[in-house]
Amino acid sequence: MESGKFSGIWQTTRVLCVPEGDTEEFLGAVDNSKLTTEFNISIKADPREALEAISNDDFDCIISGYDLKISNGISFLTEVRDFSSELPFILVTDVGNESVAEQAIREGVTSYFQKQSLEDCSSELVEEIKNKVENKDRTEIDAEQSLSQIIETIPGSVFIKNVEGEYYLMNETNKNLFDIDSEEYYVGLHEEEIFSHSEVEEFQKERKEVIEEKDVTVKKEEITTDSESVEEVTRRAPIYNTDGDIIGVFGVATVKNRFDRLFNELNDPIVEFEIINGEPIIVQTNNEFLEVFAPDHDSVSGEPLNDLIVPPENQEEATNFDKRTLSGKANSAIIDRKTADGIKQFAYRSVPTSNNHAFAIYTDITMKIQKENHLDVLQRILRHNLRNDINVIYGHIERIVQQLDDSSERESAKTIKKKAKDISRLCEEAKTIREVLDSSAELDTVELDTIIMETVQEYRERYPEITIEFNHQDSIMVYADDKLQIAIDSLIDNAIRHNQSESAFVSVGLTVQNGSTVEVEVIDNGPGIPKSEKDVILGDKPVSPLSHSSGLGLWLVKWIVNKYGSSLQMITPNSGGTTVRFTLEVAQSDHI
Repeated sequence: MESGKFSGIWQTTRVLCVPEGDTEEFLGAVDNSKLTTEFNISIKADPREALEAISNDDFDCIISGYDLKISNGISFLTEVRDFSSELPFILVTDVGNESVAEQAIREGVTSYFQKQSLEDCSSELVEEIKNKVENKDRTEIDAEQSLSQIIETIPGSVFIKNVEGEYYLMNETNKNLFDIDSEEYYVGLHEEEIFSHSEVEEFQKERKEVIEEKDVTVKKEEITTDSESVEEVTRRAPIYNTDGDIIGVFGVATVKNRFDRLFNELNDPIVEFEIINGEPIIVQTNNEFLEVFAPDHDSVSGEPLNDLIVPPENQEEATNFDKRTLSGKANSAIIDRKTADGIKQFAYRSVPTSNNHAFAIYTDITMKIQKENHLDVLQRILRHNLRNDINVIYGHIERIVQQLDDSSERESAKTIKKKAKDISRLCEEAKTIREVLDSSAELDTVELDTIIMETVQEYRERYPEITIEFNHQDSIMVYADDKLQIAIDSLIDNAIRHNQSESAFVSVGLTVQNGSTVEVEVIDNGPGIPKSEKDVILGDKPVSPLSHSSGLGLWLVKWIVNKYGSSLQMITPNSGGTTVRFTLEVAQSDHI
């Protein structure tokens, strides 16, 4: 529908605008630009209405966006060219990639503007329309100048050659690549004057492929320099004359370094954004981001990031992340975000770069969290019910043992009682392991010898028939936390519980090494840990139905000392018994 706002204004030059996006917003943009003071503007939101207007009226120029109401700017340009090959057609879009520019050139675009908004380029548009339109009755449109302007907007090395390999046009990037002075006249320069014989042969083969296929070709090549490995991607498209014959090749060569390739090849959604007036605006995304958050879009560049993916209830959280980004701080959190498949949970990491720019990575952990929640519920129910049931069994079997007269029956009952006690202990160890794994190790200075002595004294009172040695006299401060006592307790308990020797003993020793670490060693004269069980705990063999540990005590010790930056060692000599060792960092005196 033509805007009545401009219908009463007479200007010598008539311009038909076919905007992308919201028409009312475009009307406001036109009103705030210089276009209305220079030209008579008509606006058609629907390309079909625009084509009808062109066929019924005289327009001097067309300004079109790319993302139109029912098609795109390239399709609209093709239909306009079927009607008129000379009517100036200016494409204004924020879709900045060589693919769009290639198609526009092939379909006969007059000029190409890559801008964020109409206000940004209104002055340039006025000058361009004047140059192309106002003197069109006296001056033929300069195609070479138009092409030169267009190819400078395309990222990468851009060139046009004839079928013999002679250059017709090249952009500044290409000139700089071959040390050609910008003012130097390069038309007619043959590729043989720049490249080696083998390279020229390769170019001829690639040019032949374009001519034979009459379509765009893509070649990817790995190039290694002294500093990095990059991928060069060259796209070539045929150029036709008015008779439909191919007279040349249009080419664009772009180089992607390892970061660019990583950006586009990672399976996680990645976005680069810029904070503008406190709001993150998308600069670019990888394909995975579009597939997850905007599968119906070819590009979301220029759109507000938070409006696209942040649920309303999480806007305040997202704003706080943006403030941290502006202050140069990284972000890391578990967040909820809108996707094409509903709300999902992501591990979110963002890193600021410079000039209010940042990169963000979203790792989908929805299924992982769901599985963890399910396992947590099952574990809690199982542990609670199992512990309660075992306590009931333990209480009843205790009564049965006291009432039985038959010695063999009493022994059987005692065996049941022992197994019930083992299962109860297993439940408690599982609970402790969960607490250890869920907590972070906030290390402090603790008195190692005191922890060991108190634990040893407790077991001496509980098992007076077993010899438990610990004779270290000096105080030793180490970096650890309250879980260290659990590790010492588990080692001594494990050494005693599995020791069937008539003269069982356990020895705990400390050895300070170079003043920086102390080795904790627990020795027993029991039967020794089976190799298969030791291999599983130390990670030399995977856990399986045929290969597993009988208890959780040593697993618990391993995971605790791992959090201290240490590792567990288990030695079973041929003479029998077991030696278990790990080391701790000694706290320096100025930190105590």
